[in-house]
Amino acid sequence: MVAAPGTIDEQLLNYVISWYISVASPTVSDDHRLFANLQSANRQDALTAIGSIMSSVSLPHHVVGLSSAIKLGLGAESAISAVAEELTALASSSKFPDLLGAIGTYYVPNQVSSLAALEQLIELHTSVPGVDAAAASALQKLGSKAVASAMAELLDSQDQQAQLRAATFFGFYSLFADAQGNLPQGGLAKGPFCTTDTLQYTPRSDNPQSGGYYAAFWKIWWWQNHERLGF
Repeated sequence: MVAAPGTIDEQLLNYVISWYISVASPTVSDDHRLFANLQSANRQDALTAIGSIMSSVSLPHHVVGLSSAIKLGLGAESAISAVAEELTALASSSKFPDLLGAIGTYYVPNQVSSLAALEQLIELHTSVPGVDAAAASALQKLGSKAVASAMAELLDSQDQQAQLRAATFFGFYSLFADAQGNLPQGGLAKGPFCTTDTLQYTPRSDNPQSGGYYAAFWKIWWWQNHERLGF
């Protein structure tokens, strides 16, 4: 009898992957079981396993593979780029909301590679609900001058929630940024871009307005200040 290749952990993970791919219509419970095994696996083993799921011709499996890569930070930027390239097909899957949650909630971006991948999504100017809002949420985690241009794009989003998140970013950015547009560690008590108007048009719970209401102000603000900020 020939022993199966790999460690016991690798064999168990391979078994789970084979089982999952064999399920024609995986349920949410099946997805959770898969993710729990990927999360507890060695990162290299998990990366290999996710690759085999993403390469599936089955749309539900493919979507879950992309979601897993983004949630676990295993080839996440490549997965987000794939979302941009395949958006129409992916959006038709019942598992698409989980993919948006992976980008907007679970994804931990890093400064350079993440920005390029997220910009691919934003530049689509898609009408698919939730995409721009998820990208805006991920960008907010970076919280630096580098994301300002991408946030400005989101002011023109068809998604009101994305507009609100972009306006919120600019509100705090104008409050704390220094004269060069950088956000010093610890922030400033009040930066040179802070005015009565920027404070007024920063979204707040005690001043509930539509995303478009706030975005209209910040589009003008960006046009007036982007060169001064070095863009």
